[in-house]
Amino acid sequence: MILKINPYALEQKNIEREVSETRNFFLKKKSIALQKGLLIPDDLIAEIESFVERNSLATLNGINKTWNKCCDRCLKAHIMRKAEEFGLDNGTIKYLESLMKTETGHNGYYLDEDKLIKLCV
Repeated sequence: MILKINPYALEQKNIEREVSETRNFFLKKKSIALQKGLLIPDDLIAEIESFVERNSLATLNGINKTWNKCCDRCLKAHIMRKAEEFGLDNGTIKYLESLMKTETGHNGYYLDEDKLIKLCV
């Protein structure tokens, strides 16, 4: 018997895991933010999940496992842009910015699928 593995199914499973981990991370941070009097809307978390799902392209090979990942710098840039679009206050925006210990975007830009988006600085 030959077992065939569908690489697309494995990739989709990895993307779903990435989205789930991102959702859990931001939901925990949302509860911490609430204790500080800051509000992170559910719509923003849904937008973050959507971004991760549509931009988890790179397959990274680690020790005995493979997973899909989106660029953290692009994700942070997207979060900052969407937070401003949602009209969040400066305290909440600074809190969101502090959650990811990476630079924001790449030289004033970030990728969302096949679109190059300029950051408003």
